Amino acid sequence: MKVIKLPNGGIIIQYINGDKWWYLNDQLHRVDGPAIERVNGNKSWYLNGERLSCTTQKQFEQLMRLKAFW
Repeated sequence: MKVIKLPNGGIIIQYINGDKWWYLNDQLHRVDGPAIERVNGNKSWYLNGERLSCTTQKQFEQLMRLKAFW
């Protein structure tokens, strides 16, 4: 396992199998892509520990644009 520290205070944990998990304040979180990227291609998007119902980067970007108006 490898831990990469990010400038915003978050971290990326890269597991031996190559999976990557992004965290901020001990919660899964990433604003520019999936917070979980698995080697098998599966991805999961999270903001502040809350899983979003996205299945593609395009859906995530559309949701982020909508959230800007909330």
